[in-house]
Amino acid sequence: MNLIQQAENKLASLCHPTLEELRQALSSLDLTPEQTSPYVTEPDRLPYGRRVIFRSKDVEAVVLHFPPHVKTAIHNHGDAIGCACVLQGTILNTVYKVGAYGFAEPEENQVVTEGQWLFAPYSQIHALSNPSDSPAVSVHLYSPPLEGIKGFQPIPELDFVI
Repeated sequence: MNLIQQAENKLASLCHPTLEELRQALSSLDLTPEQTSPYVTEPDRLPYGRRVIFRSKDVEAVVLHFPPHVKTAIHNHGDAIGCACVLQGTILNTVYKVGAYGFAEPEENQVVTEGQWLFAPYSQIHALSNPSDSPAVSVHLYSPPLEGIKGFQPIPELDFVI
């Protein structure tokens, strides 16, 4: 059974899952490089490859491919929560807070390697990047499906005082 068939069988029954239920559902899939490789896409309009492998009214599963040294924009997930499992390589999850002037300021860095999980609770602002010279691949599960994502600007490096 391929990964899309597995996702349809195991994710379709999820209804308003918690972060832990998302993790359990994602871990019930056969998340191996062999099962995932047909769904790994090269970057197109984004600096990373993104392929939706399942979507219902309550959940969305996505395979992400980060070539070396690429980064997502700083963003939130709208009304969604999410979790991901890294299948190949290393992903840096940088969590941000909104500062006094409305800019995103880094708060924490989490290095996530093969076999490890990352979580995006409701309202988290973050950016994902691949800091290495090798590709990284991860599978993400969101609830509800991603809509209303908001981007944030990093705090600028200024040579004067605001």
